[in-house]
Amino acid sequence: MNSGFKLGQDLISPDGQAGTVPLERVHDALKGGFKLKSGSSPAAPGAFQSKPGGTVQNVNIAPAVSDREANVIGTQAALETVGSTMPGGQAVVGAVKGAFKTGLGLASLAAHGAHALGIHTDETDALARGDISPFSEAMSTSTNPEQHLGNFGEEIAEWIGGEEAFKGIALGAKLAKPIEHCCASCF
Repeated sequence: MNSGFKLGQDLISPDGQAGTVPLERVHDALKGGFKLKSGSSPAAPGAFQSKPGGTVQNVNIAPAVSDREANVIGTQAALETVGSTMPGGQAVVGAVKGAFKTGLGLASLAAHGAHALGIHTDETDALARGDISPFSEAMSTSTNPEQHLGNFGEEIAEWIGGEEAFKGIALGAKLAKPIEHCCASCF
């Protein structure tokens, strides 16, 4: 195989134009309204395929994409584009997504705390239910192996930071005991 070539799938865009989409982008394209080109599927037109115990779906009709899904897909595509502008950029995007996911988890925890205190707002109610915006969903979901690697690196850094914080708390507690003892006997 010559270098520089990519495998692709012939698809029809939502506006009816034929073209080839790289294999790694076919799923997103189908969600975005692209259709399979005639003769490019091993299934006959109108054929159905199913998984054992799964739902039956006509493989030639792409499922409808909701506005929310379209927003998530668009944001993820933009983040992938940004990550593709430099070497290792996808890993950086993954690390940023990991940090965002941590912040989202902390916000959700705070929302549950606010509910325990009787504080209810639209934002805290949504976070407590797990309802997040399309942007937040895109920012907290890795979409390729490089982003998963960056996310994993962020989680390791976070874990190491947490371990160091616990060591500091433990050391502070050890140092406080002699001071309490000394001060109590001095008075």
